[in-house]
Amino acid sequence: MATFITQPNGRIRARIRRDGVSTSKTFRLKSDAEAWARREESRVERGRWDDMQEAKATTLAAALERYKEERTESKRGALQEKSVIGILSETSLAKLPLSKIESGDVESIIKKWEQEGLKPGTIRRRLNVLRNLFTVARRNWKMKGLVNPVADAELPRVNDARARRISDKEIAEICKNTGSSVLAAFLRLAIESGMRRGEIASLTWNLIDLQDRVILLEKTKNGSPREVPLSPAAVRLLKSLSRPPADDEDQRVFKVKANSITQAFIRARNRAGLTDIRLHDSRHEATSRLGKVLDGKKLSKIIGHSDPKMTNRYYHPSVKEIAKELAQAEDAKAVTKKPIKKRTMV
Repeated sequence: MATFITQPNGRIRARIRRDGVSTSKTFRLKSDAEAWARREESRVERGRWDDMQEAKATTLAAALERYKEERTESKRGALQEKSVIGILSETSLAKLPLSKIESGDVESIIKKWEQEGLKPGTIRRRLNVLRNLFTVARRNWKMKGLVNPVADAELPRVNDARARRISDKEIAEICKNTGSSVLAAFLRLAIESGMRRGEIASLTWNLIDLQDRVILLEKTKNGSPREVPLSPAAVRLLKSLSRPPADDEDQRVFKVKANSITQAFIRARNRAGLTDIRLHDSRHEATSRLGKVLDGKKLSKIIGHSDPKMTNRYYHPSVKEIAKELAQAEDAKAVTKKPIKKRTMV
């Protein structure tokens, strides 16, 4: 027999305990909860309920350790994800079996993090790791009856979209106020190419083809390799940089850690009095500049966004520039328009 509990946030949690099966799920509407309960009870009666023995025997702490070894180690952002895994391992959920963790448990952790002052974006990044873990457990670890508790949890809303553009004058000021020639070149390449901080920091000379003006990125944030076209300014910049000898094991273009670049950027922008600029804004600026000459599909591919919606968040055309382009188009139309000759009556 199913039971239905109204939670403080108004959502309805349906729970089934029958023939050794115990499961629950949260819904916004009671009618949806009742429909789900009927379906699941029918599956139990027909003997079609998936085996949950492994999910019952595996704690979240053990699953996180396995996920780290099998999945995290091969990722570009492995260091950051390991940090999140460490945080999740210290929560109250870590000792629970995967089969016992519900959306309400996830929402309790969210509330605790919010009380600690964590921003919505930080909370969601942590929960993305937890969400991915449950997906891997169900698809790859054969825990087919496992329900992903993050999918049904009410997550904090993120409103961190930025429309900050960086002008050439501001770029020059930041470069002027840094004692690092590496930062200046790094920032200008970021503006010209739209590459991510980590992609530039790990860039090696063998991935750069100056003749065809292309960079091949083998490892990217979304895991798919991509090619990045180089502007004439980017080519001139790379040609001006010194290359290490062929026998040097470290063939990176910029022999500095990504975090060191960020710290150097913060110091330089503070000296320049531009404290509202972030290093990641260079990617927004590059996207907006490339958007002048590329259509949406090409822009998404070059920037490395699998979802065009993300590209839209990064593309911030200047209204003044658009107005100027419209005026130029109108002038060009007036010039090319042929005057109509009047016919004379005979």
